[in-house]
Amino acid sequence: MKQNAKSFRPESGEKLMERQDESMKTSRIVLAGLGVTGVILCAFRIRVGILFLIMFALLGWGIYSRIRSRQRELAKIADPAAFGRQMANAAEYASFGLFLTDEYVVLEHPGFRVYPLKDMAKFEVGIGGGMHKALFLTDPAGVRHKIAEVSKGSGSQSEFDGLYQKIRDYFHARDDAAAAE
Repeated sequence: MKQNAKSFRPESGEKLMERQDESMKTSRIVLAGLGVTGVILCAFRIRVGILFLIMFALLGWGIYSRIRSRQRELAKIADPAAFGRQMANAAEYASFGLFLTDEYVVLEHPGFRVYPLKDMAKFEVGIGGGMHKALFLTDPAGVRHKIAEVSKGSGSQSEFDGLYQKIRDYFHARDDAAAAE
């Protein structure tokens, strides 16, 4: 896919993975601090230590869930080396926390998600009362996955339109190739 000069930043895709890793490291440091503080306070029979241990358990569960979720998403990637190369040249749509490569849509927010475009049946635009638009990828089972949303007057309309155009071009090229076979 050709890259739009406004949205294209070669370092952005690599930085996504670095940010994900840094966020995980920071969470683990906070987790360790809570655990150590809780144990020390409990050892000196200070009751607030129990609260630290409860927070330790909750944060530990949250980190475990994030790790498992990220592993599930990364398992969708057929060729990790090719994905890495594509992420190095990914178009970033910062307003939506989204990266678009030749084969994947990668969402950073609200959670890390990877959508292989080849596995999607279609894409759709939903319009809500003329006030906002949403872009969906629909899988073969008919499940819609919202990847971007923009409200009228938000200032992200041109970025949304650029994303729509690139995904539309991908699906048109894919459908034309399938029809030619």
